[in-house]
Amino acid sequence: FTARLDNQRDLPKFRAKGVEYVVHITNTEDLREVFADMLEVFKQDLAGDDFMAAKFESDNMLKAAHTPPVRAARMTAELLFKHIDKIVQSDATVLSGNFSIRLLKAWVPRGGCALENKHLEERHAFSKHYVRITNSDKRCLLRALVVACAYLQFVAKSITKQVWHTIKANSPTQTKLVAELQIEAGWSFRVDALPEAIRALNRLHPGHDFGVRVYRAEEANRCIFNLPGTEILHLHLVEQHFNVVTKLPAFFGSHHYCAKCEMAYDCNNEKHKCADACSTCKTPGSNCKANRAYCGYAKCPVCKQYDETATHECFVTPPKAKESSAPYVYYDFETYVDSGKQHRVHLVTAATSCEACPKLFPRPRCSEGQVFNFNKEYLDYCLQDTLILREGCLKYTRLIKDICGLDAFVQSNTIAGLAMAVFTTKFMEPNTLGDEGAPVQQPIRLEDALFGGRTEAFVPHAEATETVELRYRDVVSLYPTVNKFDKYPLKAESSGSPGMAEDAKAAYMASFFEREGVRLEKVEENPGLRFVAKIFLNSLWGKFCQRDDLTSTEIVDSYEAWLQRLTDPSIKVKSCEPIGESFMMLEYKPRFGGAGERAFKYANVPIGVFTTSHARLRLYEALEGLGTRGRIPLLPGEYEPPGGSSLGQWTDEVPAGCRMVQFTTGGPKLYRYVVEKPDGSLY
Repeated sequence: FTARLDNQRDLPKFRAKGVEYVVHITNTEDLREVFADMLEVFKQDLAGDDFMAAKFESDNMLKAAHTPPVRAARMTAELLFKHIDKIVQSDATVLSGNFSIRLLKAWVPRGGCALENKHLEERHAFSKHYVRITNSDKRCLLRALVVACAYLQFVAKSITKQVWHTIKANSPTQTKLVAELQIEAGWSFRVDALPEAIRALNRLHPGHDFGVRVYRAEEANRCIFNLPGTEILHLHLVEQHFNVVTKLPAFFGSHHYCAKCEMAYDCNNEKHKCADACSTCKTPGSNCKANRAYCGYAKCPVCKQYDETATHECFVTPPKAKESSAPYVYYDFETYVDSGKQHRVHLVTAATSCEACPKLFPRPRCSEGQVFNFNKEYLDYCLQDTLILREGCLKYTRLIKDICGLDAFVQSNTIAGLAMAVFTTKFMEPNTLGDEGAPVQQPIRLEDALFGGRTEAFVPHAEATETVELRYRDVVSLYPTVNKFDKYPLKAESSGSPGMAEDAKAAYMASFFEREGVRLEKVEENPGLRFVAKIFLNSLWGKFCQRDDLTSTEIVDSYEAWLQRLTDPSIKVKSCEPIGESFMMLEYKPRFGGAGERAFKYANVPIGVFTTSHARLRLYEALEGLGTRGRIPLLPGEYEPPGGSSLGQWTDEVPAGCRMVQFTTGGPKLYRYVVEKPDGSLY
């Protein structure tokens, strides 16, 4: 193979580099062997625990194939072909010509390397609160852990002062303890392997619960790694070398140091303004409450209540409505696809949300004989699209604001999310929505209730006659478990028929109040409002059953945040892409460690599956009445599902005074019907 460097970009903020090669394979007999050789060349500047991601593009490929960022040792030809085969479907000819491969390389901090800038640690070199690790091997991180552990033992008077001085020096005793730790941990020297090292240290010292905090010199001694524990080991990372901090206040040149807010201070604890300090005992970072009786209690992260065991069964608390005064900008991109199958933007139109701006539609048409200015007409046409988008969004936000009192786009970008926001902020009463993370004795797969009960089309075509009627019945959305949400009578108020008499409206409103206990303010036809109301009701139950394994996209602006995502065991990073030199965009999915662990706070599968099960029972009830005749056309005296306009009842979707004359279907969710109006016209 031949590989020509086509582009290169350094990303010093993320300790990374992006490179792009144009590759031509001259021997296609054994592609895996060729790719294995290629990777050996590309990984020459990486250690096995550094990160690497790859992206392949070719004119013969429908779309790019990419691998997620993995350790360089795991970036193998087998892994590459696992992702390439998803795109090329074992068609090796797509790699017979030139193709490009874009690599993202990232280096992780590691111990054991010599210091280039000694001045970063000279300030602490001869301080009593600081132990400088001097080593000739590559085990400074292991040595730092051993020395930090020995210091805590010395403070606890578990070892003598002489033993402490022996261990902190580069002595055979220190080397022996380091070897024991390395054997117990069985790990290398990278910083993200610290959890395993701490677990090994705890096994070597039964009865102890060690944690670790790492402060990085290049980040103004900011904490970049925190592993909780009752006994904390403090390490100082200078470039790629680890030292030991024995006293944090002295290390930061102050009398006190708050680990919770990462702030050094000289005042007493009572005057330190820590956001999480106990107002009674003044302990920074505690979970105490103003009432002294709560001191020592743990705060539940879900219901925000204080509990002694932190294992109580809790309820989800209603959120606060979001507010924002930021202006909106409505925009549209006009693009074309270039020869490289990439979308290129050639025009952007945007408009603010100022309602005083003039509306530019309807647009005047060009008269005969007038010169057609394509650029002007094209710009006007595209701007019209943006202005129409703006008008629709403004009307939608005003509608939601008037009815719900919420800013639609601030709360959520989706109807389902907005429906959940309306329910949780306006109607969810305290202690009504349980947290699914609560332990259960016999866990069951509630999601299984979401499947089954599929429908099918038995009559593909039907026409009405003098003796046969066609009916279109649908169930008014029903939520028996969250009926407070139904007190927004949007659908009922917007379901009026054209020309409905005032006495008929009054009778309908009185009947609705008698059945539902909800007083309607008005009844008038509003198809848009009715559609929004119906989507609200149909979306809420689905939001309760929202999938937790959806891909999330996040943009980070620091190396520490990026490295934390790459090494976080609770997520699986699918891809990462640099945005300029200051940002990195990641896509990842959650990994769940146990039953009941959910990423979405308001997920409650029992409510969702009860809704679908209840609706299925209503469908079965109607089907039982229809029997085996397999058709809905009605003959005189035959059973038909009882109709009504209340929630949970079968409602006639054909307007009053009209009749359905024809029905055609190709299967579930695929149908059309023809309606005849009173004047005989069809639609």
